[in-house]
Amino acid sequence: MFASGGDPLQPGWSVGLYLDGNPVRSTVSDENGAYRLAGLVPSDSLGGLYEIRFLAPGAGAATPSLGHAVSSFSNGPQRISAISVAAGENLQDLNLPLQPNGTVYNSIARTAVGGAGLTMINAAGGNALPDSCFDDPVQQDQITAQNGFYKFDLNFSTAACPPGGLLPD
Repeated sequence: MFASGGDPLQPGWSVGLYLDGNPVRSTVSDENGAYRLAGLVPSDSLGGLYEIRFLAPGAGAATPSLGHAVSSFSNGPQRISAISVAAGENLQDLNLPLQPNGTVYNSIARTAVGGAGLTMINAAGGNALPDSCFDDPVQQDQITAQNGFYKFDLNFSTAACPPGGLLPD
């Protein structure tokens, strides 16, 4: 499920289930943003752990992650990993709250713009920031999905991305 506490519903998202990096099955979130993956083989009998990966409608390789998953397992950008499923277990609350920085939209039609390209630049020199400045390297030179959402998560981990000041050219 994607929506909670007044968040907009997120129908049409692809939800992929993987076992040790290999695709097992997929589904699409319904009109309420909910999804279901039923009939799973217990992970302990398979000798591995499951992972769920979320993909927005119209997203591609250059579409950034828009939020970190929320669950009792290992949560990452648009994914939940290290999922252990026991026999007869019904896992719930494996959620992806979206936290975009904004939406690219057509100001006349007032509609989201999918396929828009965004690049974050250093205001002091006009140069693009290096991919290493982002938690998700796809966020630099990203392309919006159908919902027009964009996100920039700066990590300030290298000299090219110093915290609290102007970035070097």
